[in-house]
Amino acid sequence: MDLEELDAWADRVLDDRARVTEHLTEAELHDRSVVELAESFACADGWSIGPDDPALRTYLIDGESISDAMADAVIAKLRELGAAHGWT
Repeated sequence: MDLEELDAWADRVLDDRARVTEHLTEAELHDRSVVELAESFACADGWSIGPDDPALRTYLIDGESISDAMADAVIAKLRELGAAHGWT
């Protein structure tokens, strides 16, 4: 993902979040956050960091300050995205 694509993605995420978050339940907000984080590690041609890289879980917990359970959900979603695109 180049810088222009990253900027466009970030703008889309912020616009989308601003429009809909006030109407979402906590569970829906959680699910959206999981998808957004997972998508941030997926590029058009593969992962920027793969779901099997142990550094990813560490980064999610320490760097993104999320819970162990949410980190595991992000990694599972990243695997799901990879499978949908045929990445191994």
